[in-house]
Amino acid sequence: MPQTSLAAKFDYVVDFGEKSEPLKVHETRTRLAGTDDGHLSAVVDKGLPALALIFYPALQSDYEMRCEGYTKWNNQPAWVVHFRQMKGKRPRTAKMETATEVYPYGLKGRAWIAADSGQVMHLETNLVEAILLIDLQANGVSVDYAPVKFQSQNVEIWLPRFAVAYTDYDKRRMITEHTFSDFQLFSVQTQQVIQKPKEP
Repeated sequence: MPQTSLAAKFDYVVDFGEKSEPLKVHETRTRLAGTDDGHLSAVVDKGLPALALIFYPALQSDYEMRCEGYTKWNNQPAWVVHFRQMKGKRPRTAKMETATEVYPYGLKGRAWIAADSGQVMHLETNLVEAILLIDLQANGVSVDYAPVKFQSQNVEIWLPRFAVAYTDYDKRRMITEHTFSDFQLFSVQTQQVIQKPKEP
């Protein structure tokens, strides 16, 4: 089977939208200088920051969940939680896009959640079922999270630090690794006041 190796660096921006329901996540990537391979847009994974939002209250009801027990992840006490897309509910967490169609898909997997803070430290997911229309058999994703401290705003957030995805199509496999670094935090608040035009 032929193998292809690609590498690139991106400016990667994730907008988690407003606090109000429903939460919307928008991602943009801009290739940095020195990255000129036009095929990269077809292999970059989207939705990695959104995976931990499975436990966000607005999405949590989409999943069946059960605690599988107490263990350690990287020597830190953790609870292992199994989750699976609820039957009969339209998937809202992840989707696969082609040039002409969008295919939402259900997820199943496990999360290692810190026993002391409740933060997601590690997450592993895969498809509930294959997407036969695009020959997608599996899409296994493993994400490691770690605390990131933003000095400018004295904020600490757990964010993805490393992720690997194994995407199996009918006749090919893609392995994509991501390393996240140089984090910056932006918080934007806007206020708009709409005034009626004065009557003549």
